Amino acid sequence: MYIPNTLPATLAEMLAFLQPTVGDGLFDSVAYDNESSPTKIVCTQNGNTILDISVSDAKWNFLPYAADGITGNGITGMRYMTAAYRCKGGVLIAGNNGAGDATFTRWNFLIAKTSAGGGKTGFVRVGTSGYNAPQVYANGGRTFHTTCFGDSTSAQLFTGGFSVYIHYTAGTPYDRTILTKLPVVGEPGSTDYFTTAAVRNCVQFYEDGEQIIGGKQYGCAQAFAILDE
Repeated sequence: MYIPNTLPATLAEMLAFLQPTVGDGLFDSVAYDNESSPTKIVCTQNGNTILDISVSDAKWNFLPYAADGITGNGITGMRYMTAAYRCKGGVLIAGNNGAGDATFTRWNFLIAKTSAGGGKTGFVRVGTSGYNAPQVYANGGRTFHTTCFGDSTSAQLFTGGFSVYIHYTAGTPYDRTILTKLPVVGEPGSTDYFTTAAVRNCVQFYEDGEQIIGGKQYGCAQAFAILDE
């Protein structure tokens, strides 16, 4: 699990943070849209652009693609990045749009592999909004919105998301960690799911960092456990 000493604050720093994911098989390429005058980072897989990342006025935008030219459940306007984690099985970016905003939102944005199409990379957005919004990993229901290239954007799972109840009681951890699978929208009747990351439904150890769960090594970050082997 890699956690940079300094969070990415520019496109160049984000590019450097994400380029090792090509070696891990998350993307086929991670590059600028224009080397001489870049405006965004373009991530591809199987000949398709599946993620755009840009930053303007110190606000980050993460836009996954469900089809050519059609973006899905992404994040726009993340003013403050608060964490960045990279594991062999995925990446997590956490942030918010500022506590002084009456529409204050906390976000997690996950990149991970799925069982779709022989292992296509998918994306998850989860957040809580409202003034002084709670952390994503806090007691209560959370709705996880997923996007994978080829998703049916009219499906209820795409538009409405997938709800998971997070069990959290400060100072009273559970005697085990339970991981909840996240589904891939795909087409009607799909049984695909995220294979290298899952939601920590309840936890034995609250801390972020490396943990062995079910005999496998994970990087635990916020609401997620990301495979790190």
